[in-house]
Amino acid sequence: SYEKDLKCAVKDIIISSPLIRAIHTAEIIKTILNLNTDIIINNQVIERQFGKAEGLTISDEVYAKINSDDFDGLETCKDLQSRSMNAILDIVKKYQNKKILIVTHSHFIKGLLTQVDDNFTWTTTLKNASIKYVYLNDEFKITDYKINITK
Repeated sequence: SYEKDLKCAVKDIIISSPLIRAIHTAEIIKTILNLNTDIIINNQVIERQFGKAEGLTISDEVYAKINSDDFDGLETCKDLQSRSMNAILDIVKKYQNKKILIVTHSHFIKGLLTQVDDNFTWTTTLKNASIKYVYLNDEFKITDYKINITK
């Protein structure tokens, strides 16, 4: 069951983006799993800054412009990759040997995964409420669980 998979993944710490939708998701997970841990808000794992693209309906044209960094005020792919990697490395350093659940957003995840998985691109589809296990020892290892916790 998804509860069992989540329980194995989340043992010690829940970290959430400061955006309400992420915090709400973290609270749902915490409740479902009956976890006795605080949710740590971490500004480093916030969604990408979309600049002039913020709030636009995502058409093929808008999507292409986002992926080519073609909006004023848009956090570039390169900057997002740097931020996501630094955030994960900071979290791993701070919470060594802990199982951590991070509730974040698609572009943040893409910023990380495009750096550590050659098969992953900015156009790879991520489903809402899916789980990706990312292990970091000497290198990153990614396991993809296609679990929809919203049923």
